Amino acid sequence: MPSSAAVAFEESVRRMTPVAAPEDQRESVAALMQLLKHVTSDLPEEAAYKLVSPTGEVIELPQSVFLLLERIIELLARGDAITVVPIAKELTTQQAASILNSAVTAYANCGSASVMLAGHTDRAGSTAYNVGLAERRNASVNSYLTGRGVPGTRITTEAFGESQPRVPTADGVREAQNRRVEVTYGPGSGM
Repeated sequence: MPSSAAVAFEESVRRMTPVAAPEDQRESVAALMQLLKHVTSDLPEEAAYKLVSPTGEVIELPQSVFLLLERIIELLARGDAITVVPIAKELTTQQAASILNSAVTAYANCGSASVMLAGHTDRAGSTAYNVGLAERRNASVNSYLTGRGVPGTRITTEAFGESQPRVPTADGVREAQNRRVEVTYGPGSGM
């Protein structure tokens, strides 16, 4: 059964009435708007909905993105943690910084939530090397987050190396989707 927040959101969409974020969550909503702009810019689907900001900015949403947004809102309304991990693309340093900045902003709205960093690699290189590489990736993200105010005492890390690929491959195969650090925060994360 959908949460009351999800039902209220759905009803608001049906009636076409504005839904406003609380003042203390506006930065997170702005970050979500930026993410939606990025996600929807490459989709071949036609728009089924329009997301309109109070300033009049419009982002056209295909049905699939709207359904994803609806599910995210339902999870957040229940207090569940979510992780947004880009796949199928190499990230530039600027894109990675933007994603991590969004994680920092979202963390700020979670109070003193635990944060879990899970480092992963592809299957190029030895198992031992890949565990070390996953540890270095975690350390890099940890440094970025703590440098922007996330307390190091709230962050735990685990280096999975090549053991949990997003895309299964043969040994020695380089696969960009498997090279990642997943950042999870909120109830049940870390510690």
